[in-house]
Amino acid sequence: MPFQMANETELYYGARGDGPPLLLIMGASGYGGVFGRFAELLADEFTVVSYDRRGNGQPPAGGPVYDLTGGAGR
Repeated sequence: MPFQMANETELYYGARGDGPPLLLIMGASGYGGVFGRFAELLADEFTVVSYDRRGNGQPPAGGPVYDLTGGAGR
């Protein structure tokens, strides 16, 4: 999975399949990898995109630390 810059932070994401886009977003402290087999099945009909939320999964080393209040935009 590649990285994409978003608001000065690199986010790790993955895309698979072919068809209309379908974005899978994990809850508060999740990462895109938890969708695993579910994403594979959906990829038969959709272009499935998932990503690691800030501070979870595969964030770049030395990146900023995020918490729920920071994610809410205070």
